[in-house]
Amino acid sequence: MASSGASVGPQMSEFSAPNNPFSTAGDMKFHLQNLLDSKERQLQQAGSLGQRVLAQQMELEERIRQLQELESDKGEEDEIDHDARERYRDLADTIMAWDSENAQLSSVFGSSSKVCVIKQRATCQHGLILFIFLL
Repeated sequence: MASSGASVGPQMSEFSAPNNPFSTAGDMKFHLQNLLDSKERQLQQAGSLGQRVLAQQMELEERIRQLQELESDKGEEDEIDHDARERYRDLADTIMAWDSENAQLSSVFGSSSKVCVIKQRATCQHGLILFIFLL
């Protein structure tokens, strides 16, 4: 569910403006409902992104386990065989594709930057970037 990024009315900062942008209570209720609807879409998108990243993590752990099993009988200085090298390249390509997909899915969060501010950015042990939002 991609958001169009189009404004649904006055931004939150305009509520306290001396000239209230709403001429009727109905206008204000409509705008407030649009804000709630927008947050609901963001929550759904965040949930979808979270489920996708969790599935990616599970697949990554499994593929790493398989690579480790392939090379378990080798010493630290032994050459990596062709099959393991190909699997590693395939995994690297998959991770790059995941990063691209995740960036597209998370781009909807950037469209509401006037209302949502990134408070903190952190990187977890698997290189995933986590954002903590101040709403």
